[in-house]
Amino acid sequence: MVSPMCDKDNYFNKFLYSREFDYCKTSDASELLLAVDFLCEKIGYQSEYGKKHMKVVFCDLFSCCAFTPERYIGVSLDPSNYDVHSRYNPNRFGYRGLKQVIDGLVKHGYLEIQKGYFNRNNDYNDGFRTRIRATQKLHDVFKRFAITCEMIAQHPNTEVLILKGETEKKIVCRKDMNGVMRERKVNIAPLEEYNSDHKMRNAERNKIIRYNNLLAKTYIDINVRGFKLSKERKEDIYIDLGEKLVRRIFNSKKWTQGGRFYGGCVDRHAKMTHFWG
Repeated sequence: MVSPMCDKDNYFNKFLYSREFDYCKTSDASELLLAVDFLCEKIGYQSEYGKKHMKVVFCDLFSCCAFTPERYIGVSLDPSNYDVHSRYNPNRFGYRGLKQVIDGLVKHGYLEIQKGYFNRNNDYNDGFRTRIRATQKLHDVFKRFAITCEMIAQHPNTEVLILKGETEKKIVCRKDMNGVMRERKVNIAPLEEYNSDHKMRNAERNKIIRYNNLLAKTYIDINVRGFKLSKERKEDIYIDLGEKLVRRIFNSKKWTQGGRFYGGCVDRHAKMTHFWG
């Protein structure tokens, strides 16, 4: 596929305003479950397997729309990226269910989609995962069933101690920074499975879980959606009060590299590209 970004000097890709699909979301709210049943009936995918996958997709689409409705979600359509036995996949979310849900929602007008690509040439590698975004028709479903952010939560077994592998891809993208085009290099690394029996890792995980439990039951509010740290800062920092989960991420298959904390309402990457990672 020929990249539309080959005109490096002038092109800005609106699909880069996105975030990665989160398949660790869940809900037990009766209103949301009714909305899931409604959509599954509309697209003709009413098995329990289908409803499970519809619920996860629905939860994440609403979370994105409630915060920044103009933003896309980057979603992988590579079956190898959905290991139902992975420690990072608490919903046991699979590719087949995802594909049928997305195809059904697109076919019936609830979802818009932009197929992804990866372009390789000698001087400019760029690309992005497939992008999805709720249409007005799906927004009407949110309203009809009175869906709120309080109905949606992270799965209780969501992994909070993340180990990333070594960089597999380096992608260059073009991003609009207050009207100025700037190149941005993104290093993509896979998530690594690891042994759960390590005493120190379990102690660290339990500490983060206790902190997340405290955040979950603490009321936090702010009267703005975003703010700038200073006049020099080029991008807003967005506050997503529904994203309280804190994770600790290590790099390059090593527990001695990285280890920074991410999450906890502040979405520092709201306008940052998310490609293959």
